[in-house]
Amino acid sequence: MKLIQLFDEVLDSSFKVQPDSNGIYYLKESSIQDYPDTKLKKEGKAFVYKFDVNGRIFPFFDHRKPFINKSSDYIIFNQKENALFVFVIELKSSNPQKAYPQLLASDKFVHFVYSMVEVYRRINNIPIEGSDDIAIRRIILSFKNRPRPKTNVKGDNKYDTHPNFDYKYIHQKVGIDLFLENLCT
Repeated sequence: MKLIQLFDEVLDSSFKVQPDSNGIYYLKESSIQDYPDTKLKKEGKAFVYKFDVNGRIFPFFDHRKPFINKSSDYIIFNQKENALFVFVIELKSSNPQKAYPQLLASDKFVHFVYSMVEVYRRINNIPIEGSDDIAIRRIILSFKNRPRPKTNVKGDNKYDTHPNFDYKYIHQKVGIDLFLENLCT
């Protein structure tokens, strides 16, 4: 079984986002009325999840502590050949600086889910087809951005490194057509 299928088996399907009839996902910031949709296009198998639907995804943590109960807006699992790419996407309207701790929290959440997938796989003796490695990519979509082309065509997938959190991320303008296969690097 491919690793992406195990993630899909373990995660609650009520958090899964469905594509339209053409297979396109629309990433939306539902709390902001005029926030433009970002079209997510992909090749191969992908699953899109939105976990932070009620503002508190970890009921066992103290809700008064900042960012402990936060997750990014979307977490996307995308199988490309034998590699599983996990995209952690945060939508921001004004201050993209506030996205960085959420991306870090979501990164830790993905590693936790990956650990539970491993437990599930081992207990049930499920062999993995291909690699069992994951590659996490972080994306911030906001109104404020440095100038970039309208879509992330080849060559427009430069990752920056956050100086404090030591992870790589891309910051792009909301409302673009986002092609996952161009971000699988």
